[in-house]
Amino acid sequence: MKNLHKQGGSLVLGFIAGLIAGLVIAVIIAMIITKTTSPFTPKQARQGKIAEASSAEPIDPNKALYASASAAQSAHGSSDKASAQAAAKSAAAQQAITKAREPIKTVTPPEPARQPTSVDDPIADKIRQKSKATPAPHKFDDGGEDKWTYMVQTNAYRDSVEAQNERARLALSGFEARVTESKVNGVLLYRVRMGPFSNAEAMNKMIGRLADNGITAVPVRIPKK
Repeated sequence: MKNLHKQGGSLVLGFIAGLIAGLVIAVIIAMIITKTTSPFTPKQARQGKIAEASSAEPIDPNKALYASASAAQSAHGSSDKASAQAAAKSAAAQQAITKAREPIKTVTPPEPARQPTSVDDPIADKIRQKSKATPAPHKFDDGGEDKWTYMVQTNAYRDSVEAQNERARLALSGFEARVTESKVNGVLLYRVRMGPFSNAEAMNKMIGRLADNGITAVPVRIPKK
């Protein structure tokens, strides 16, 4: 009986000793994991310390270099902007100088239309008076006698070029004319005429056709030789 009692006490003591040893080991492991001096530190306190440790930023040894680079870049940008403004001002000044050196363009007025040369021709005077008054076309009546040669004159000029120009204008309107030369009071005249016509009726028809086209003309009657 005594032996059984001793064995039972030894088992209880061994169990208690093992429990204590396990508890000590667990405490040591907990201290190692949590890195605290006591495993019984409140959880909130441990989290606060961890947050403080993580919020502390490490010191960057190159921070001064970053600041220098930023300052240099800013200075470079300001320099580029100033250079661009100076270049723009220089270009504007050069453009103004170039514009000032350009010759001033003068506008030549159009040459006035060449007016027919006035002549001292009685027939031409009749044509001008007729153009101003615009009366009905003048008609000749030969009285049934065939002793005249009939012609139609549109104008007379001192310049043969002007006379030829009028003859060309008449040709464009469908009228065939010719330029004749004659002296009146010692002045050489170039007359633009159509004909001759065999009778006064044919001449009057031509004068009417010219009037329908806005062309003034006068009849000319020359005695037959």
